[in-house]
Amino acid sequence: MVIYSYSLCKYLLIRYIYLYNNYYKDISISLYRFYDCFKLITMDREMRLENTIQAMKALGEETRLRIMSLLAHSELNVQDIAVILGQSQPRISRHLKLLDDSGLIRRIREGNWVYCKLNHNTDFIKLIHLIDNKVFTSDEKIQLDLLRLKELKDQRQIESIDYFNRIARDWDQISKLHVNSDHIEKNIIDILRDRNHYKKIIDFGTGTGRMLEILDGYYNEAVGIDNNHHMLSIARSRIDALELKKCEIRYSDITKTLFSSNSVDLIIIHQVLHYFDNPSDVIKEASRLLKINGEVFIVDFSSHSIELLRSKLSHRRLGFSSDQMNELFEKNNIEVLGFRELKMQRDSINEDSVNENLTVTLWLGKKIR
Repeated sequence: MVIYSYSLCKYLLIRYIYLYNNYYKDISISLYRFYDCFKLITMDREMRLENTIQAMKALGEETRLRIMSLLAHSELNVQDIAVILGQSQPRISRHLKLLDDSGLIRRIREGNWVYCKLNHNTDFIKLIHLIDNKVFTSDEKIQLDLLRLKELKDQRQIESIDYFNRIARDWDQISKLHVNSDHIEKNIIDILRDRNHYKKIIDFGTGTGRMLEILDGYYNEAVGIDNNHHMLSIARSRIDALELKKCEIRYSDITKTLFSSNSVDLIIIHQVLHYFDNPSDVIKEASRLLKINGEVFIVDFSSHSIELLRSKLSHRRLGFSSDQMNELFEKNNIEVLGFRELKMQRDSINEDSVNENLTVTLWLGKKIR
């Protein structure tokens, strides 16, 4: 059935808000703000009535509202949401299915995990934005959820730092267990060889500083940043030994750097994104730093199902599909200039550890605004 009466839809809206305000007395949302959002999303009178009702029903429950609030701040997997809300995974999964069916969120399966994110392409985008408004997030329950989210992220960062502390000295060798690094580096040089010389580049998650070494000669100034002091110590030793005078190494969280906006010509993100639950945070910061027409070069695994990389090597994401990367770029005002897939040959992979070939993809993008 298709909406032909706008007044009918308005009546349903007011009815749901009345029930909502009576059910959630401790969560205050302006009726007029909610109604304004609704008018914007129903400008198209052809919106289906059943879709409207389904979305509003999905939002009309406390746990699902709390889930939407969490997803407004971060892309999360089902296990994380269950921990933060203190509920069982099956119960959380049922709520997520309702939100997914209504088009408010998207669920992305990666191996044994399922990640969830807000669906910014839905007709109900204005309702989604409402969930993150200041009035809503001032609620006591929502604030507690966000505090638990921060604690979870902080704990993950501690675990990540601890892992890299343990393997820092052997990192260059570990990184070769599942990929042919020489083959990848030759393709990086091949792609960048015909690009313009870069005035300033930043290597996100520089690790041992290998990218600064192989790109020497392509920049006037380079900065390698990382949040692990053991890795940075090795990187400093590397650039000192190689006398790379145009480089410097800095300690920094790559999602919250202190560099000026619109100041960088090229950002390298080499085998870093899969360590982040929310890779959009990394791309967002890269976009902020890049000049207009500045470029971002990402090297990472294509989507795969090798759980070993998660359990043994602390990967959070099992690679990225072209659609996922295109969405990350588009969301952050970056245009895809091209990509290249490198299928790793069987003899370049530790055959005792995996049962499928990995593909590494190189993406090149340009900031357009």
